[in-house]
Amino acid sequence: MKRFLLPIIATMLFTCIGCTKEHEAPARRITESSSLTVVNITVPGTQWTEGVRPNVDATYYYANYDVPAITQEVIDNGFVVAYIYNIYDNRNQLGSWNELPYVYPYIFYNQETGERYSVGENIRFEWELGKVTFVVEDIDGLLPDALVDTEFDFKVCVYHN
Repeated sequence: MKRFLLPIIATMLFTCIGCTKEHEAPARRITESSSLTVVNITVPGTQWTEGVRPNVDATYYYANYDVPAITQEVIDNGFVVAYIYNIYDNRNQLGSWNELPYVYPYIFYNQETGERYSVGENIRFEWELGKVTFVVEDIDGLLPDALVDTEFDFKVCVYHN
């Protein structure tokens, strides 16, 4: 019986040890020499520009902001993330930071019929050399109603070596 089990146990042990080392991938880590630049941007409701996607007849709003911290070095070796501050309790002014893209249901009420319906709203950002663009779009392709006279707070985090 020992002669029968010994090769099976040895094969299982060798396989488990071999798999662990074979599939380990080196992780990219932020080293101590990396640095972070945080840029806080407030976009007032009056600074959004209307855009139209060609060939789809979909409209959206966008706002461009200069961020000089996004250099060619960041494009080549770093990355950029952004967050939006969302107040989820107006009465108590409670809110939280949410990473972009941020998708949430926007609730509409039809005052004539009393019906309630929702549309998915997508808030995202794009970044390139020296600037960021924030984009707000309804998933149904219509202009988002939520932007009228609404101020949005964003936090842009630029990681570079």
